[in-house]
This record gives sequence, structure tokens and C-alpha cells, in this order.
Amino acid sequence: MFAALGLSQKAFAHGTKVSVPEFGLAIDLALEQAAFADAPSVIQSIPMPLFDKAAAPVSGLNSAELSLQLTASPMPNWLILAKVGHHSHGASTDKNLVVEQGFVQGQLFKDSPQTFITLGRFYSAAGFYNQVGHSGNAYHLAPLVYQSHFGEELLDDGIRFNHHLTRHAEVGVELLSGQNNISGDRLSSGKPAVVLFMQQNLSSLLGRNEALAASNAGWSLAYLQADQQLDSTNTGHSHTADLNYQLSGKLKQLSLAGYWQINQWHLIAELIAREQTADIITSDQFLKVKDRSYGGYLWAGFDLSDNWQLSGRYDRVTYQANSYGHQALLTALELPVVQNPESLSMQLTYLPDRLQSWYVAGGSFKNTEQWYMALGYQLVFSRELF
Repeated sequence: MFAALGLSQKAFAHGTKVSVPEFGLAIDLALEQAAFADAPSVIQSIPMPLFDKAAAPVSGLNSAELSLQLTASPMPNWLILAKVGHHSHGASTDKNLVVEQGFVQGQLFKDSPQTFITLGRFYSAAGFYNQVGHSGNAYHLAPLVYQSHFGEELLDDGIRFNHHLTRHAEVGVELLSGQNNISGDRLSSGKPAVVLFMQQNLSSLLGRNEALAASNAGWSLAYLQADQQLDSTNTGHSHTADLNYQLSGKLKQLSLAGYWQINQWHLIAELIAREQTADIITSDQFLKVKDRSYGGYLWAGFDLSDNWQLSGRYDRVTYQANSYGHQALLTALELPVVQNPESLSMQLTYLPDRLQSWYVAGGSFKNTEQWYMALGYQLVFSRELF
């Protein structure tokens, strides 16, 4: 899949979510940690309960994120991956190791090298950043639109079929089952979430122009549709200790992204729009919500040298939601936190080699006039065993 995007397969964490060995068996141990000064204490949420809200960083040294990944390529066009880790994505404070990813991926038909299947737990193609991050480099905060619309990321159990139309273009479909931030306890409804996507790398077309021959560009489009079902008394996802609720609804979401790299410049832009309707019921209150929120980001990076990169990102989310019923439920569910949040951030990254990333970062939130600073690192110990 990453080949169709023309992106590196040797990146980790907030970069691409898979490290692919050239052959045999590979083992990767990744460690990531950040320290914040005047940390942004509020992570944005849309006017609808996310089932696991994004975890807000805390001032001082945040807990380290540790992951262990085993990747095997037993035969051409087949990949087996298992990754366990402890990290702070999502609101859970559980410090036990969990299975972050685990899937088998390979060529579906012997005589059709263009068609592939992925089965297991993987990062969905419902969003560009959800799969590949910012050019494979760690960034200190996820985009606001991902905090609000995904609870930072969409990781689920399911099956994916993708077909390469050409060497540089592919289409695919995902059927996601189990539990995730956008669908809740979908096991009770029995209906999988569906993701349709298309991705194309434009390098072959740009190569026809001498001025653009050295550039790399592409785009991706994804459509997500899901029925939502949640009973907070059964799943433990209640946002407050004394509030239990049931939620049922429908979600449609569209993501459009583009990227361009030329010489030392890297640009990525993504827009996500949704249409969501939901009924929220407690023992004595009800609320009907219709949400058409949208948001996006523009990320730009400049390679100062082979080892240094300066990058920045502008984020904005626009809330367009109407509700009917007991409005006190919006307050009880802590939604929305800030109307139309907007932020600007910068980061200076030192990359001594492909297995290390050190950065200093800072930014501000326009709505709250809050400034923050961050220091962080990302280390990967990688070895191909055979």
C-alpha cells in the first residue's frame, strides 16, 4: 500500500505504522517520549462522545511509549506482523502491554499480483495521517481534526482488500469489526464499518516535466460509513463517573489528502468532513444531535541538511452541530470543549540516522491564547535476523 503512495516503509510510530523487512524476520523495539512546558491541557472533541478521547499531554515528562514489533516475510508478496506496546493514544490509562497491530498481508490470487488481502488488526485507510503520519517523522501532537474525529487514530480488527490499478495507483475496501472510537460497541449491532479508498502517486506523471522530475507527489481519497452503538454501562466508556448513557447513530465521513515533495520541501494537506446523527439517552434525559463538522491541517517541512528538518503545521476544526433535547447532556459529556479550535505549531527535528529522532517544538492555540513548548525523542532498535 505504501508503495502506491510513494512513501518510505522504514518509519515508525507517528510515521508509517509498518516497518517492512527486505526478507526473512525483523525485530524492532521503539521508544518515544516527550516533555511539555505549559502543555495543552484540553484535547479537542466534536459535539459527540468519542468512545476513547485522545490523551492530553501533561506538563513535565510524559510517560514513555514503548513498542516491540516482529515482522516476517516468509515468501514473496507475503507479510506477517505482530506489534505489542504501551502508549498513551486514547484516554485509557491501562499500562499493560496490548496488541497494537497484528495481521497477515499477502497476494490474494496466485495469478493476480495486483490484488492483496490484509487480515487482522491494522491502521485504517480512512485517513492519510492515520496511516503515514508526516513523511515518516515523529510530530509532537496529532492534528486537531484527528483528535476530534478519531480520538487521535483509528485502529481496528478487520479485513482489507486492495487492488493495484497501476504501479502507482490502487483502490481498496475495508470491513472493520470489533470496537473502535467511531463505532463503539458495534458487536451488538452486527454491522461492520466500511471504508472505501483510492490512492495515487503522481511521480510518473511529474517525471515528464523536466522541472518537476525530481519531485514526489500524490493524493488519497477515503470514504467511511459506520453505524454507531454504545452502552457506557457495559463498556466502561462513560465520560464522567456518575453518567451512564446509550448512544445510537450513523456516521459518514470523507477524507481528501495531497502531498508534494520537491528538493528540500515537503507539503501535506488533509481535509476531513463528516455527517453524523445520533440519539443519546440516559435514565431521565435524551439528546438528538446532527453534526456536520469538518477540519484539516497543512504541514510543511524543510530539510535544512541531511540531518536537520524544520517543520510547521496549521490546524483548524469547524464545528457545525445542531441538537435537540436536554442541552445539559452536552455539558455532562464535556462536549464541545472549544468551538472551532485553531492552532499553529513548529518543530525542529534532528535525525542523526533513520533510527533516531530528537526534536524541540512549540505552538499556540488561538482560541485559548495558550502557548506551549515540547522536547522529545524517538529511538528504534532494529535488526533483520535473517
